[in-house]
Formats: sequence, structure tokens, C-alpha cells
Amino acid sequence: MENFVGVNPVEDHIRKGVALLEPIRSRWLIFYGVAWLVGAIAVGANFAASTVAKESPGVFWTVLVVSGISTLVAIGISSSQGSILHDEFNQWRSEGVKLLDRSATFSSSSGIDKSDFDESGLNSAYYNRYSSWNSLEVGGIRSSALSVKHIYTEKYTETESYTDSNGERKTREVTKEREVVVPIFDGLMLIMPAKLPHESTVMLRHRDAGVPKGLHRLTVASPFLAKHYAVGASEPFAGHRALTPTLMESLWDYDQQFEYTTGYSYKSGLLYIKIPKYWLSFGDLPGKWTAVTTDKLDRVLNACGTSIAFLKSTATKLVPT
Repeated sequence: MENFVGVNPVEDHIRKGVALLEPIRSRWLIFYGVAWLVGAIAVGANFAASTVAKESPGVFWTVLVVSGISTLVAIGISSSQGSILHDEFNQWRSEGVKLLDRSATFSSSSGIDKSDFDESGLNSAYYNRYSSWNSLEVGGIRSSALSVKHIYTEKYTETESYTDSNGERKTREVTKEREVVVPIFDGLMLIMPAKLPHESTVMLRHRDAGVPKGLHRLTVASPFLAKHYAVGASEPFAGHRALTPTLMESLWDYDQQFEYTTGYSYKSGLLYIKIPKYWLSFGDLPGKWTAVTTDKLDRVLNACGTSIAFLKSTATKLVPT
């Protein structure tokens, strides 16, 4: 019986990952090469068959159909191997996150629900497209990447030139349509338990966004927050009691990590944080051209560990005491 005493579970998981993923990647690359080879042979066969097409049209069409099917089969197998590799990698990464922290869970295909985004109150713009992915949860702290936008079709007129039946150049107005994409939010959202000392909703949004309807605008003692944020509360007295000098300093220091203004919403025992143009890192998906190695998978889990630490640090800094 093998002795596993002293084996690091994370290192063992990385070794198993290489043994699992590298053969799949190799098959992906092989079938990708086969697809190109079959395609090249098909082109040559079709060219050769075209020279005898007039005398033997049946041969030409047979070669065309067989070569086309062969190429599509090779491409399909190659594509499926790539999908299998990424599915297995995502499963391996999720298991690795659990090894890094027993309270952590990760999913690359799902994220924070649209209803949570709306509930935060940090967005007041209308939108009709919502997607979320890379969900990381650690000890009740949830996070995921979001992309929120409004997409609509608008009509516009354009002047174009044409030649009439008499050969004369003229212009006319033509109505056309185009798709317009209005970005609402792209970045990271976090949700964590954060009960205020006095029950109230307290929200800090970018000064240009203003205070949502139903909240009273507060004047805060922090010159930094007052300059960059619109601060509101459902009950002014409770809002001022919640925004202690220590918490206001923590909110401002936290915001300074990022390029764009962070939004905060203490609401119904939860803290919602919206960080524009910022995403957590969980390592790169393996590709067909480069081998899956222990070093690369080690970097993946290091990135996951850094993201876990970021969430824990956020809770320590921003949950009122």
C-alpha cells in the first residue's frame, strides 16, 4: 500500500491535473492537424477531380462529398476535444479552489443573479442584456464578473449616390437600421453579510449617479467621500451613525485600489460592492498549442488563492463592527 503521509494535497492535485489534461490537449492538437491535412488533401482531390468532371461527373461529385464530410468530421473531433479539455480544466480548477479553502466554491459558467444586481440599488439605468460568470464564494462572500448592457435597434438616414435610367448621377435619402450597444456595467460585484448597527439602507454611488429615489442625501465628514460620492440613507440618523470615521476611511482606502469609482450599498443585512472594469483572476484556460505543465497549473491555483484572499480582506475591511 502506498504511503501518502506528507503529500501536499494541492501539489498532488496539480500533478493529477497534468496527467488528466495534457493527453486531452495533445489529442486536440493532433486532430486539429488532421483537420488541416484532410482539408488540404480534399482541395487537391477536388482539383484533380475537376479535370475529369466533364467525362466523369460522378467521380467529381463523389470526391467532393467524401472530402467535405472527412474535413467536417476532423474539424468536429478537434473542436470536441477542445471543449472536453476546457470542461475538465474547469472541474479541476473548482476542486482546486476547494482545496485552497474548504469554505470556497468556484464556477466559471454561472454568477450573481440579475435579481441581486437589481436589489443592490447601485444601478439606475435600464438594460436588457445581463450575463455573469466566474462565481467565487468564500464563507458567505459571493462575487462574480458581470456584463450589463442595453441593446436596441435604431433607424437612421443616409445619403447615397446612384445613376438613374438616363445615366445622370443623383442622390437620395435611404433609411437604414443599426444595432446600438449601451454599456451599463462591466466589472466585478461582491455581496457579503454586513449588518449595520442601526437598521438602515446606506448607499454610496458615484457623484454623477446621484442618490436613488427614496433615500435622503447625507453630508458626510470625510472630504474624500464628499467629493467623489453621492451618499444616501433611508434614515439619516442611522446613516450617520453607521458611517463612522473608521468605516469611511476604510471605504475610501478600498476604493483607491481601483481605477474607477467603487459603489457600495449596505442594504437588508448585506453589503453590495460594484467595481467597474475590474475582475478577479482564476488563471487561463489551456490552449492546444502549449503543453499543460505543473508550473502552469500552479500559477492557476496561485491566482485562485489571491482572489480568495481578496474577498476575505474585503470582508475584514468593510463589514461594520
